[in-house]
Amino acid sequence: MAYTRKPQGVAYHPSRGRLMELKDYGLRIYWSPDMLDYLRRHYATTLNDELAGCLNVSMSTLHRKARQLGLKKNAEWLAKVWEERRLMAHAVNRRNGAPHAWGKGQHANPAGEYKPGHRLTPEQEARRRESMRRWHLLHPDVARASGLKAWETRRKKQAERVPETPEAGT
Repeated sequence: MAYTRKPQGVAYHPSRGRLMELKDYGLRIYWSPDMLDYLRRHYATTLNDELAGCLNVSMSTLHRKARQLGLKKNAEWLAKVWEERRLMAHAVNRRNGAPHAWGKGQHANPAGEYKPGHRLTPEQEARRRESMRRWHLLHPDVARASGLKAWETRRKKQAERVPETPEAGT
């Protein structure tokens, strides 16, 4: 059985409940004045997925039409939605025990962590020095400030030390 191509042109699409134009291999939606009015009234304070469901269009179509009409979301409403979703995510994480989070005393790699008395291999030490050198080249002001602070601390500690003087007559 050969494929029969649908006739091109404007026709009523019964499953979508609106006029659509079939042109080549794409469909063009005709926006009725009622649909445009609904979009203008509700876009600022309604979630896009709810609007797309009410208007029976895809999300990309909704975004494109809102951009064409110059519509924007209400900043206060959007901040409230974000805060509500943040609190919901926080509650879900607390309920599920936040499986992706680190527990108290849990370590990623206990064998590879720094331990007192641990010595770096010559290769590790060379990599560390090279990394520090690159960082100091990229951040000269920070490096200079930290060096000055170290010298200032050192001088202060030296000044606090009282030199030992030998007792006379011994």
